[in-house]
Amino acid sequence: MHTPTKLKCQIVTSADINFLPAACCMLISIRDNLPASMPVSCLLAGVDIDDHDIETANRFLEQHQMPPCVENFSSDELINDSFHVSERVTKAGYLRLALDSIVPAEFDRLLYLDADTRVLAPIEPLLLSDLEGYPFAAAHDIGQYQDDRIKQARELLGMPETAGYFNSGVMLFDWKLTLKTGLLSDVRDYAASNPRKWQYHDQDALNAVAAGRWKALDPRWNLNDYYFAMGGTKTPWIKHYTGAKPWSKWRRPIWKADSAWFERILKNSPWPEAYEQQTWREKLVMLREYLRTSSRNPARAIAYYLWPFLMSAGAKRRAAAYLNRDKPDIEAIIEEFMPGTEGITGSQ
Repeated sequence: MHTPTKLKCQIVTSADINFLPAACCMLISIRDNLPASMPVSCLLAGVDIDDHDIETANRFLEQHQMPPCVENFSSDELINDSFHVSERVTKAGYLRLALDSIVPAEFDRLLYLDADTRVLAPIEPLLLSDLEGYPFAAAHDIGQYQDDRIKQARELLGMPETAGYFNSGVMLFDWKLTLKTGLLSDVRDYAASNPRKWQYHDQDALNAVAAGRWKALDPRWNLNDYYFAMGGTKTPWIKHYTGAKPWSKWRRPIWKADSAWFERILKNSPWPEAYEQQTWREKLVMLREYLRTSSRNPARAIAYYLWPFLMSAGAKRRAAAYLNRDKPDIEAIIEEFMPGTEGITGSQ
């Protein structure tokens, strides 16, 4: 099927006051990877943010050669009171379920990006990808395919035995088709039906309702912490910081280059404090956590990675074999979802 080259596109992210600086940085990463010849409008949907902070964010974007696009939306009007909300699961996160209330029907494509993502490759191929009749596309959530997690998710959500599970941090919608099917309205009803049952809340609700109705994105459009912590080496087109953020003091060693990018952007922003300096104690804690999650044995990993000169060649081989024991072959998992050509691949 031929994909038209002149699609009217909008890119949307959402944030509360805590994630407003990160969301602005994400928009700057879009600017760096969107050709001037492709007119695309952006919307940063602020949730319960006061007018002063909205104006501050828009001025900051203008300083970075971006049209002001931050608007405020009330959670009382858009977010169902039945939704489970916590420090980790915020009202801003649920805004993706209300996109049909804030994005006009005039758009052909809507790309939703979480505020804790960063675009690292030209985004035009993604926006113009052929969705082949599906209402939206997303990337498989790689972490769900380790052990029996996908089986547990299918059972919990009442999904078919062959259903895939996607991460909702990057979603490309055929917007007119999505509105026609009433997909998001169905997801909201589902999310409100038993809000404390779901592990990933809005994402679980999206997967349950949309099972069999989404197209799989090349995973490089949404590579997250889990992939890199498990040793993944593929070049990401969009990075998704699903764990400790690269601008926080608990950032992981794997985010060193990303951290430097956020530090540079935020240093001269209205929110320099959003980039938290990391003490040696915090660096050591995060190194230990990284080694724990990636190697299963922090003490042996520290010896292997930091003091290899103390180990004989045979000891190194035995240590390497031990550290890789029970560690998922993340590249083998991700290869299952790699397309034959770049961009969007087959149905889920």
